[in-house]
Order: sequence, then C-alpha cells, then structure tokens
Amino acid sequence: MKIKNDNDLERAICRLDDIWSAQPSDANWEERCILVEEIEKYEDRTVDIPPPSPVDAILFRMEQGGLKNVDLIPYIGSAPKVSEVLSGKRNLSKEMIRKLHSGLGIPLNSLLGISDHIPEGSIQVQWVLPVDVVNSIAEMAERIGATEEYVAGSLLAMTVSAIEDTRKYTNITDDQQTSDSANSVVNCSNNNKLLLVA
Repeated sequence: MKIKNDNDLERAICRLDDIWSAQPSDANWEERCILVEEIEKYEDRTVDIPPPSPVDAILFRMEQGGLKNVDLIPYIGSAPKVSEVLSGKRNLSKEMIRKLHSGLGIPLNSLLGISDHIPEGSIQVQWVLPVDVVNSIAEMAERIGATEEYVAGSLLAMTVSAIEDTRKYTNITDDQQTSDSANSVVNCSNNNKLLLVA
C-alpha cells in the first residue's frame, strides 16, 4: 500500500492497529512490516520535525543519566550559570558546548540546534569537522553577533555552492558518478571531509 496523502496515512494506521500484534509466523506479519515501512517513508517526506533546542538536549541527557543541576557545574560553570542556561536566560558559550559534548556526549548538532532530519529525496551532506573548526564557527558567530546555527548554515551553503560550481566546470551529470566526483573534489580542495550521500 503506497501512502500518498493524509487519508491514506489514516487508513494505514488504522489497519496497522488491527494487525499490530501479528507475529512472524502469522499471515499478517508481512503486511504489518510493509505498513510500518510505508508509514515511516510518508512521515519522513511530510513531517518536519524541528531540532531540539540546546536546553532540551541538555535536559534529555540529564534525565537519561539521572543528573541534577549541580552535576552540570563542571561543564557550564557556576550554579547560577547552570540555572541561567537551563532557564534559557543565557546562551551556551563555545567552551560550554565543547565541555558538554566531550563530557556528556551530547551531539554537537543538538547543542547548536541543527536538525538531523533529512527529507526524502534530498542530498544528505555530512560534515565531519575537527574540533578547531567547530570552535572557529563559535568564534565567528560571537565576533559578528550571529548564532552558531547561522554561521554553520552559511558555511554549508557556500560548500553546496562550491559543489555546484564543480559540477558546472567538470560537466558532471546527476547520477551516481556526481556524488563520487563532487565528493573527491571537495575532499581534496577543502580537506574537511565533506561527504555526499545520494
């Protein structure tokens, strides 16, 4: 069953509710698996999930680890700073982000408020950045009075533009070779391990 609109989705969910308890040996098992997959595909295409705020990411990690506000002092600073960050009155500094990421394992994307959601059919760009580049993004944002998300987004936009220029000048077409060729050109010229995944 292909899900093309919200009505199809509603019918698929109702049917899935009816057969949810199906086991691998049951006749409805295959249908159950297909419905789950189709529902996920449709929701990936249509549901825009906003990224968690940095505070939400910290609170989630605190809940996971049974941490209290006092446990964040080594990463954020004094108890008043912890309180200000968690209440949204103080933004995270680059040093706080660095410590929260390395000490508590909170993903940088979450601390920067950048979404991991990639809509179906788009090109996924994965940037593997060294810590000094992440620090530079934070410093640049601080220097120009912008958010780190804005600076990171601008850098990403410039990189995508460079990839498009590379395609123009090398006469690359939009097939599997495109990703491989653009990937190798960007890796060689920028040395920042930008990966394209079609």
